[in-house]
Amino acid sequence: MRFNRVVKSKGVSWVKRALISLALGGLLGVSSQINAADVGSVELSASFVDGMTLPAYKSIEVSGRAPQGHTLDVKLIRNNATVTMARVTVKSDSNWHVSLNPQSPSGPYQLKVIDNKRLAVVNDIYIGPKTSKLRNPDGGIILSTLFSDDMHLQPGEEIKVSGFTEPRSSLDIKLIKNKTTHTMARVQAASDGQWQVTMPAQSAGGPFQLVFSNGSHKKVVSGIIIGQADVKERGSNPIKNEFLEPEFDDSSWPLANLSSLENLPSNQPLLVRKYVNFASAPSKAIRFNLGDNHQVKQIYINGKLLDDKSWPKKSLIINVPSSMLQSGPNLVAMISKEDWDNTRFIGTTGRFSLSINNHDLDLKSNWRVFNSPAEAL
Repeated sequence: MRFNRVVKSKGVSWVKRALISLALGGLLGVSSQINAADVGSVELSASFVDGMTLPAYKSIEVSGRAPQGHTLDVKLIRNNATVTMARVTVKSDSNWHVSLNPQSPSGPYQLKVIDNKRLAVVNDIYIGPKTSKLRNPDGGIILSTLFSDDMHLQPGEEIKVSGFTEPRSSLDIKLIKNKTTHTMARVQAASDGQWQVTMPAQSAGGPFQLVFSNGSHKKVVSGIIIGQADVKERGSNPIKNEFLEPEFDDSSWPLANLSSLENLPSNQPLLVRKYVNFASAPSKAIRFNLGDNHQVKQIYINGKLLDDKSWPKKSLIINVPSSMLQSGPNLVAMISKEDWDNTRFIGTTGRFSLSINNHDLDLKSNWRVFNSPAEAL
């Protein structure tokens, strides 16, 4: 009997250990699968949604998930200008977190998280209490951050517009092309000044204007393209000085390889932008190596024109003074000649590199591109 009891006791103990081992193994296996999950896009935590309100004068904590090892730029944007930003490298478990600088009561803001071609956006963020005076201190017309000059809309899709204006006032909204009104709406703001309206869908075309008026104020959104309209219709979109500034948000521009621009119209000015990062500010001049017979007219570094009088027409090497560069991201923007040949923007070799301390960095890929039929700067 004693022998049997011992065997039974040890048997129960073994079974318990086996069950525990299996349970832990299952949990560890599930955990391993979760951590090893391939995150293929940029994701924000569920607390970040369109129309949210954040507390004033407190750091803005932003987190989410993205492909591990990738570098993200997290920007808080107002009126197309970045007011605070941070850069973060995604951890091995695909999680990331940054703190943005505190802001005073204001809005609306956009939050953009950018990872090369991936993008996560939260619109119409306000900071501070929900009062009409803080939402719209000047009593003007404020639009959703979804709407901006040169934006694209989809054909056949209703146009939903919202924002703030004077409390209980009427607002007229018109969609205009070539001085012809295609559709219009009238909406009355609520007691807090908030309004929203849905306008009928339109066919592909452009450029359109959205004109907002409440009798005492007027606001216009220009250069709207619906669908894949012919680029020749976009004659009202010249290259602007603000495009050359590091603060300008170019995340809506397409990415391109400078040696593969055949699909862009030649004889129409081209602007390209790219950030080059330095761990520390270069102590010596760097140089750009362009191909023979390149079509680059001007180069701007961090918003300043690179004035290199040594440029011959067929220049292959262009020196950049170290005084124009800084640690961290440096914006390089280039404008083409008016009559550029889209098969050789960076020269017949199709090569473009940066040389520093006897090392060459290939720069031809991942440029933000703006093509305009209007005259360049």
